[in-house]
Amino acid sequence: MIKAILFDIDNTLIDFMTMKKKSCETAVDAMISSGLKIKKEKAMQEVYKIYDKRGMEYQQVFQEFIKKVNGNIDYKILANGIIAYRKIKETYLVSYSNVLPTLIELSKKYKLG
Repeated sequence: MIKAILFDIDNTLIDFMTMKKKSCETAVDAMISSGLKIKKEKAMQEVYKIYDKRGMEYQQVFQEFIKKVNGNIDYKILANGIIAYRKIKETYLVSYSNVLPTLIELSKKYKLG
């Protein structure tokens, strides 16, 4: 008998990949506006190469990216990228359309976690 249901949040309850893509695009735009010399399309490819190698939750992605492009880390560029990433991330941390009604119905019968 099922007594409880556990959920993973990323790509189960929220669209993690859209949030990640939009956040990275915004961060790359901010870094380029701050002086990083790279085309946006190339920058996105390089960021995702790092994620592919290190994992989608890798916290040092922008440091590694800037060092690869610049040869060293420019902390002004890094700060602008991180701030842009975090600001837009919150905008995209929303659940899929039917998550809330589904959770409400499930909570009537099961413990949820």
